[in-house]
Amino acid sequence: MARAGSVLVGRHDFSAFGVSHRQPVRTVHSVRVRRDGSLVTIDVAADAFLRRMVRRIVAVLLEVGHGRTDEEAVAEALESRRAAFNGATAPAKGLCLRHVALGPMRARVTPARSRLGGERSPDRTENDDREDIYGP
Repeated sequence: MARAGSVLVGRHDFSAFGVSHRQPVRTVHSVRVRRDGSLVTIDVAADAFLRRMVRRIVAVLLEVGHGRTDEEAVAEALESRRAAFNGATAPAKGLCLRHVALGPMRARVTPARSRLGGERSPDRTENDDREDIYGP
């Protein structure tokens, strides 16, 4: 999955991974895949995202993880500019936006399992007074 994610890093036309847009070229800075038991966390950092782009990237990387496709197919899909893997899209449940940075810093979106039940996100400190929409 990590190798397939690295295929997406760089400046590309992401038409195959998003909803039609007049300017589909985006720069993906990194794709990081981590696994902890049955929990898979995929971090995607980019300058901007197309609508549904991250959900489609996650769906494709999960297909790679299940052995149903490989990194070469991901590269071919990226170049084809047609809906990758028949428009497969990961469900929104289980995905969340964890961080957005504006200005000279790059934006980072991290789809991950929601942390319900009052758990503090690992990137948060005890003194962090930001509102947590998933719990205290």
